[in-house]
Amino acid sequence: MDPPWWDELGSIEAPLLACAGARDAKFAALAERLAAGSAGPAQVVLLDGCGHAAHLQDPAALAAEVRTFVTALPADHPATSQRICADSAARSRGAQPVADDQ
Repeated sequence: MDPPWWDELGSIEAPLLACAGARDAKFAALAERLAAGSAGPAQVVLLDGCGHAAHLQDPAALAAEVRTFVTALPADHPATSQRICADSAARSRGAQPVADDQ
């Protein structure tokens, strides 16, 4: 990561979900560092049995964590829209998201 980006982390107030593989000590520690430096609400999820490529090793578990995180956001948060949740669910099943005109 670019060092200047770290300097900006404390000004980002958006909710943060930092995911990493539980068997990847470097990125698990990085996830903790991201959460600790965030100005907004932050959550760390370490995916059991996964290493560096957690998104490839267990995409369903990652998708479930993202879905849980997004659905727990306050109802007025932009990321809680039905569309985002529906698109996430479609992708986790290997389907394409719904087009805007449908």
